[in-house]
Amino acid sequence: MPDPVRGRVTPNPITRPSSMRKTLAMIGSVALSSLLGWLGSQYGMMTGFMLGMVGTGLGMYAGYRLAAHLSA
Repeated sequence: MPDPVRGRVTPNPITRPSSMRKTLAMIGSVALSSLLGWLGSQYGMMTGFMLGMVGTGLGMYAGYRLAAHLSA
């Protein structure tokens, strides 16, 4: 669809990630990775690192789901 302001064709808004989606994914990933990393570090440095990585993925997933729920 043509963009009336820029005069060029822009991607479909459904496929273009919104700034709210990115922001919520970042907030979720930082919060969950920090929490799980801190909890895992009670059992060792590598456990904290691994749980922090799991928390990053879960936080991004939760942020994407929350953004989809709020935009619907």
